[in-house]
Amino acid sequence: MSDNKDIKDMITFSTADDQPVRHDKLMDSDRHYELYVTQVDDYNALVQVDLALREIAPVPAYYWLLGIQVEIQDPGEDGFYQAHERDALLSLEKEIVEQMENEGHARFVGSVTYAGTRMMYFYGQDENYLPPIVGGLAAKHSDYEFNFMTEKDGPWRFFFNSLFPSDMDLMHIRNRHMLANLEAAGLDMTATYAVSYYFYFQDGAARAQAAARFQLMGFEIIDDHMYVEALEPMSMGLRIMAHHDLTYATITEKTYDCFEVMEDFIGIFDGWELSPTEDIKEWV
Repeated sequence: MSDNKDIKDMITFSTADDQPVRHDKLMDSDRHYELYVTQVDDYNALVQVDLALREIAPVPAYYWLLGIQVEIQDPGEDGFYQAHERDALLSLEKEIVEQMENEGHARFVGSVTYAGTRMMYFYGQDENYLPPIVGGLAAKHSDYEFNFMTEKDGPWRFFFNSLFPSDMDLMHIRNRHMLANLEAAGLDMTATYAVSYYFYFQDGAARAQAAARFQLMGFEIIDDHMYVEALEPMSMGLRIMAHHDLTYATITEKTYDCFEVMEDFIGIFDGWELSPTEDIKEWV
């Protein structure tokens, strides 16, 4: 999340005015929601975001950022909802999304849960639908406290700066799916495997310095002469290897290590894969 301050700034509450036409490109587009955890104002924040929107956003006709905030009744110490409230809160979110999309013609793009609140975000063509929808929800669900916000955001800055995950957060999401797939394939996640990591740089000097740093950190240099013309200007590749288990904690630690080195040498971390062994005949 690039700009945590944006989330706080957007949780301001108001009303306003305008008139729309449904834009099917956005409303009927594919959806791919993912979750990741970040920090907002020193609080843990659980962010849900539709990654598929990266392919079509911003959509100029949908220039109103609309938010509906729900107070969690019994948040845990981390500020998130607890297990006993999960079903009720998710059912309420489903109802809110359906009403906003069907009646307000506003596309649900994601949510932020932190400090005992859940804020659902939409982009729409008209903000006038919002107050009556929120009023109806508040009347129907008197056990929850509601609030709302509106903001003109034609470039979808909030979506890209505050909801869309950073490169590191995207890698954590990718790690989660890769590990789930490997476990489903029957691998023992606590066993030790040879794991290859890939990086790309703009020049050979940065690649050599990064390789030296990785060696000091215990990685083995497998190939420091890779060149991929299609990736110009970041065409100078590096493959390193480490031997470790595939628990989420270990992969997360290695991911942080990789991004830390890339920050120092202006490189791109392109991910990891299992190297073939006697037990694993093909690249995974």
